[in-house]
Amino acid sequence: MLNEDAIFLGHQVFLAIYKKGDSIEAACKKAGVEVKDLLAVMNGQVDDVSFNFVKKNLLSI
Repeated sequence: MLNEDAIFLGHQVFLAIYKKGDSIEAACKKAGVEVKDLLAVMNGQVDDVSFNFVKKNLLSI
């Protein structure tokens, strides 16, 4: 089942990175998140526990 909240947050984070002009790798590293985690969130392929764990780090971007 897709996590629609994760999809929305993932795309908002991606747009924020794009608008800042940062690279995705650098922004994720600075936030302590792996790129694969951001992509999983953007695709909604995370369960609630994983999403809540990664969410606070993504919000720091």
